[in-house]
Amino acid sequence: PTLRIAESVVVGKLYLCVHSGRLDLQNKMLHLLHSLISALNTKIHLLSQDGRSAESSARATSSLDPLLTQTLIDGISVPSNRAILQHWLDFILMTIPQFPELLQPTIIPLNDCVCRQLKAALDDVVAASVTSSISTDVSVYTTDADFIMLLNGMERLVLLSLSQAVDPSQVE
Repeated sequence: PTLRIAESVVVGKLYLCVHSGRLDLQNKMLHLLHSLISALNTKIHLLSQDGRSAESSARATSSLDPLLTQTLIDGISVPSNRAILQHWLDFILMTIPQFPELLQPTIIPLNDCVCRQLKAALDDVVAASVTSSISTDVSVYTTDADFIMLLNGMERLVLLSLSQAVDPSQVE
């Protein structure tokens, strides 16, 4: 219960940091959240090794805070977080593969979010390249690094999604 409470508090504080523009705290809180998820994962493995029922392990698996997915999505998509986008993507792309049974439900919404960010970035670049905008200044917040980070993130999330969906008995 203490781990669940701590996780809920950290996710809530992280959500507030994203929406209040507190960039300085977010990376530290992501590290703390990673440690809490690791501890929850250890708890699940201990329950399953103790011979407890699969139902008990399934309840422990669903113990992640319901605000987690939305916080991760907002961390990627809120424009004021663009400066620390790499920290969010690193957290997501390192944490999900380590704890796939806990974080599987977050993969598809996160991939949708990354795709929306890529589309918005592409729309910005297309708008800036329109011939009618040559005589006026155009504000574009997307950098080439953003494209690379988002493309790499999308690729890894798609691979994670496919790796979870593939039947291990298939040869190919």
